[in-house]
Order: sequence, then structure tokens, then C-alpha cells
Amino acid sequence: QRSHGNHFYQELQRFGHFCGAVNSRSSTRHHHQPTNTTRVDRTVMGNMGSSAVERGGVDWREKENGESWPYVWAIREPEVLDWRSVMATPVPGGDGPLPPPGNTDVATADATPPVTADDSATATADALCPAKISPSPSASPSPSAEAKASAGASILQRMSAEDIHAMAVRQSQLPVEITPYMYLSDAKSVRDVARLTERGITHVLNVAGPSAAGPVVDYQQAKIEYLQVDADDEEGYKMLGQHLEECRAFVAKARAMDGGKCAVHCHAGINRSGVMVAAIYMLDSGASVLDAVAHCRMQRGNAFLWNHTFQEELVALARESGLLGPKPGDEGCRVPNAAPAPPAPLGPPPTFGAGKAVTRNGAPRPAAALDRLF
Repeated sequence: QRSHGNHFYQELQRFGHFCGAVNSRSSTRHHHQPTNTTRVDRTVMGNMGSSAVERGGVDWREKENGESWPYVWAIREPEVLDWRSVMATPVPGGDGPLPPPGNTDVATADATPPVTADDSATATADALCPAKISPSPSASPSPSAEAKASAGASILQRMSAEDIHAMAVRQSQLPVEITPYMYLSDAKSVRDVARLTERGITHVLNVAGPSAAGPVVDYQQAKIEYLQVDADDEEGYKMLGQHLEECRAFVAKARAMDGGKCAVHCHAGINRSGVMVAAIYMLDSGASVLDAVAHCRMQRGNAFLWNHTFQEELVALARESGLLGPKPGDEGCRVPNAAPAPPAPLGPPPTFGAGKAVTRNGAPRPAAALDRLF
């Protein structure tokens, strides 16, 4: 009975995967298309491919996918690039710990940020900002890797609960700076034109379509240029493949202006805009894919890049651009631990109504029992 129950539970899981794939392929969206938007046709990947990767899953047994897995794992596993862990991790290449949010310049290994006991959360967060960090004249010019790691860990050890809370508050005050010319935001924050003007935003890029549209008329009055791209936040959607070129060109347009700044947003500022700013930052700065994601999470917090397809796309882009960097567990990588073995691919979903129902000890097979649900 226990064996039969376990088998039924497995079949039920596969049935759920199957229904999700069918729903993904059969869903149709109808959007009202404003006149000043860009619409790109797309094909949502669903229950396609070989039997080993039904519903658009990745077969990590393939060589190229297997090489990507350690990087995908590092991005996907919540604790690996947690911003608090990132702060205590020395930046590869001798640059010391990654600095806290507030400035995109990386502090040198010699700079040890002073954690002050300010009264307000804002003052505490500002004290941790690298803009307020000055190199220590007594620091050794070439500290060892162990010294860098210890210095990085000491930052967290010296941070009180109030300090960490202040950092989290700062990360939630969208738009947040990713580079001096590119900010990450959600839809709600970019509707506050006064806030955008205060932060010097000159361009707004909406990658979530009409449902996240901002006040275009107010943007025009504030001389803020606006571009809207209709993209989906769902597994199988090729965000970078379809929209990176156009979005990067728009951000570059803002960058070319004197003091130009572009705020990139979707609905929540997590997936669509998250993968876009990570990709642009990675390509513009030449940072490795893990350093790029670590930097963005440092600025935005851990609510960043959860969509599995987008994670895989970002790693694939890094490979094509020669920006994978050292593999997790290898020397020079900010992730000290090697990735576990990749997950086995999902098998094909169960088929219902085909073949003769087989009984086991007089009871119907789980697949046959599920078939009666239709």
C-alpha cells in the first residue's frame, strides 16, 4: 500500500507538470496596443522538445548545458549570492569585498568601510555607502586573499541588526542605481515623476507592456523619454533573445547624454527588468555573470532574477560573450563551493486514455485512476 501510494504521488506530480505545460501553450493574451509602444511577436516555449525535456525543461546532461549548470545553480540557489554573503565575499581579481549599495564604483581591497552607529536608518545606510569610504593609509598595499576575506566578513560582523535593516530599506527605495546611467525600478515607483526628476532620470524603459505603463503625458512634460516593450514573465520566454538589442540601444541613448539616466522597470522590478539590467551591466562593464548578478543583488536586494529561463539566458549570453568567469568552486570565483550535480530532466508527461488499464493487486493503476478525472 505504501509503494502504491508513493507511485500515485509521483504520477500526480507528473500530471501537474503536464497540466502546466498545456496551460502555458494554450494561453492567449490580448493587449490593447498604445501608439507609442514596441510590440515584438513571440513564441512561448511550452511542451516541446525531446521526451527527456518535455514542457521546455533543460537537459543538463548535454555538454553545453552541463557547463552552464554551475553558474545557473549559483544564481538560482538563494543563499549563494545573497547580498549579505556577497558583502562578505572578496571580489575576484584583488578588489576586496563588494561595496554596499549607493555607488557603482568598487572599493579597493584596502578600503574597509567604517560602520558607524548613526541614529537614523538613512544615516546608517549612508555610512555604509562606498561614496563615504576612504582608503586606509595604513593598509597593506597587497593584502592576502585570507586578509581580504577576513576584512569582508568583518563588515557583516560589525553590522548590527539596525545596520542590516537600513541596508534593506535603502535597497527597497526604488529606483536603485545599477550604474550611474542605469537604474532598476518597479512600475509603482516610476509613476512618481517628482521622484524621477529628483534622481535625474531622463529616460524610462518599461519592459512589461501596457499593464505597467507609466504616465506618458507627465513624462513628456518632464522631458523624460519613454519606451515600452511588451514582454512576458514566464518560463520559456526568451527575454534577452527578443528584447536585449532594442533595450540596450535605448539605455545607451541615455548614457550618451550629458547626465542621462535610464530607469528600467517591469511590474515588480525582479525578473524582466532584472535580467535586462544584469545583461546590460555585464556587457557594458565586462564583469563576469556571477559578479554582475551579485552587484545587482547588492543594489536591489535578494528580490532579483527568479525566473529560471531568464537565469539560463543570462548565463548563455555570458558564454557567448566570454564572460562566464571562473566556475563556482574554482580559484578566483566569488562562490567558493562547487555546484552539486545537475538535476535529472523531467520525463515525458503521462498520457491518458491510451492503452488498456492495468491493475495491481486488484486496484487500478494511478494513471488509470487519474484518467477518470477527465
